[in-house]
Amino acid sequence: MSERQELSIGSPAAARVVWNPRAASGVQASARTRRGAVQRKALIQSLVGAVAGAVLFHFGRHTLAYVAFVIASLMLATALISPLGLHARLTRWIEAFGRQIGKLFTWILLVPFFFLFFTLFGRALRSGKRDKLERRFDRSAESYWRQRPVKTPALSDYERQF
Repeated sequence: MSERQELSIGSPAAARVVWNPRAASGVQASARTRRGAVQRKALIQSLVGAVAGAVLFHFGRHTLAYVAFVIASLMLATALISPLGLHARLTRWIEAFGRQIGKLFTWILLVPFFFLFFTLFGRALRSGKRDKLERRFDRSAESYWRQRPVKTPALSDYERQF
């Protein structure tokens, strides 16, 4: 079988030669590029952590400031030593911990807020005498039918429909 026949239209070999979406779009990055990106991201995260620690230290929260400094230093050190190994694993653990804290605070804060805010205001609005939507049944009314005002449509009504 010649090379020409092997790369005929519709063959898997021809598809591999013609279509490589990762190489075409530049998605496939080298390990050096990924390592550099992780290290830059860790450097920015460490700077943010150090600034947070400095702010906490300024306001007298020394213990929390030291914790922020230690976490920022640990993240930077792991990114410099092993960006695709230890740092990646540590980042996954911290992200998982953050998701769990987010779920916890969702239940602690949003559920009471819902019941205090929406339930109380809903009951207060329903107990009021005003009914803006006119949902209550009016026994004295002959009919709920309302005559629509007769209006001859102008050309501008057709041009601006909404």
